[in-house]
Amino acid sequence: MQEGDINLEIYTDNARIAIPKESIGQIKNDLYFRVIPIKEEEKKNEVEDRAKQEETVRKVAGSVNINVVGRPMTIETNMPNQPVDIILPLKGVTIPTEAKEREEFFNKLGVYIEHSDGEKVFIKGEVVPYKNGELGLKFTISKFSTFTILNMENGWDQKEPNFNDQFTGRTSEMELPVMADKVWNIKFNQAVKSSTVNNETVYMYDQNGEKVEIDIQLTNNTIQVSPKTYYKPDTKYYLYLSENIESSTGKRFVASERYVFKTIPYSLETGKWQEKNNVSPNKEWTLTFNANVKEALLTDEHIFVTNQHGSKVEVNVEVINSKSIKITPVKPYNNGESYYLFIKDLESENDLAMKNQIWMKFTVSSE
Repeated sequence: MQEGDINLEIYTDNARIAIPKESIGQIKNDLYFRVIPIKEEEKKNEVEDRAKQEETVRKVAGSVNINVVGRPMTIETNMPNQPVDIILPLKGVTIPTEAKEREEFFNKLGVYIEHSDGEKVFIKGEVVPYKNGELGLKFTISKFSTFTILNMENGWDQKEPNFNDQFTGRTSEMELPVMADKVWNIKFNQAVKSSTVNNETVYMYDQNGEKVEIDIQLTNNTIQVSPKTYYKPDTKYYLYLSENIESSTGKRFVASERYVFKTIPYSLETGKWQEKNNVSPNKEWTLTFNANVKEALLTDEHIFVTNQHGSKVEVNVEVINSKSIKITPVKPYNNGESYYLFIKDLESENDLAMKNQIWMKFTVSSE
């Protein structure tokens, strides 16, 4: 093979290894490759956690969500450090069929490489056929290690807004989305000096880099931040607390902090009903309409209750008559928590549609 003008390709179910003829010429001894998929969920999660914290990945992905695609793969070999093409299959992932969505999906993929010598890199790769209609991600390396395909919330050509680029403080990203009226309460371990809490030390931007108007209140050791108007639905926000905030004794923060959160897809801009407090955990809501409503639309797609993270809570919708319904929880609401009742896209029997959704926030009593 060293004397011929051919390439060598090694094919397995877990990886394809293509060695160009130039690299084959550098092989002096018997050659072996050992392809080891990481199957254990715990080890897979460990790789994912390392990737999320790795600077080379964060420079591309920013502070957005990162997930492992398929199985991380360790490849061991005695081959000298020479260029080799690797193709990892895109297994266990649904690839969009529509052209634009497909292109966007591919642009969110990358390969996180942990070399055995300690070097860590993150590369884009190229989507190519793998086998039997299956696709894979192709990339070139010159030394072997552990390879993990990652899916980023944003793609390679997208970056966080410029205001985030130079941030060097501590970032906390909320795992669950929040409602568009979310109020943040940031507590400290000692009282905060009020003169250091203002729009210059506490501020917020959205994902487009636009500054968000917020109300800031300080009570002893707690800074409360709320939006002056509702947050936009399905949008990422960045709340900053400057290191210039001081304790009542004049001690400054060790570093700036940034809280990253995303809102749920439901808008709260229109149709608000008066908020209800101290509601019973088994509260029944009776709604009466001003016209007969199409009974086929009285489903959880049009009438539903969510928790403060936008997850639907199981409720029963009982039709009392053509103008009235009763909504009851299947299980009691949690004490002290807030919920949101939504009514949307209903039609009367005369085909008159609702102009706007209706929503109501209610909070269950603490006891």
